[in-house]
Amino acid sequence: MIDKWIAPIVIGIVVAFVSLFGSDVKEFFLPNFEITYQVTESKKLLGPQDVGRKQIPILGKKVADVYVSQVELKNTGKKAINDIEFLLDVNAVSKPELYRVFYVTQPKEMFGSVSFSDYKAKLSKKVKLKEFVEGNSITISLISSEVLNINFEANKTEVNFTEFKDEASLNDHTYVAFISALSVIVGRFLIDFLRFLIRLYRNRPPRVS
Repeated sequence: MIDKWIAPIVIGIVVAFVSLFGSDVKEFFLPNFEITYQVTESKKLLGPQDVGRKQIPILGKKVADVYVSQVELKNTGKKAINDIEFLLDVNAVSKPELYRVFYVTQPKEMFGSVSFSDYKAKLSKKVKLKEFVEGNSITISLISSEVLNINFEANKTEVNFTEFKDEASLNDHTYVAFISALSVIVGRFLIDFLRFLIRLYRNRPPRVS
């Protein structure tokens, strides 16, 4: 009778184990210093077809089109990284009449110092982060009247810079494989152990009255 309850009990225990300790196990596979970044190509925000006029007044300039490009970085490692420096190598077919750079951080406060400087008198920007705490992120937006081509370059050798992609990373696959194997092992052990206890209970010597 009790045998039919073994599998549900074991599944419940394994699910509880993964829920309680799964995130800690996943963190074990993360590198100490890793930054994941993503570059979003220029997307048109406004044009003559949107506002019904040949030029659009925006940010003190009158332009025909407005594009936005973005670069997002997140510290996906286990430790904070100090003195990060990277280059946004920006190019355009024609010199843009409108060109502005903005950024937002997560969290908004207590993120640390962020500084921008021009690079070789072009559109390119050199960016410095004083302290990049684990889990924090920064999104840099480039507003332009021309389509921009952006290349991301970083030179901090001890940091693993990984471009964000939709497919799961190697670390994610390793984590899933480890949790799956661990669940099977724990489940098999619990089933065998419960069956052993049941056999002991059934084979116990009768009480002497």
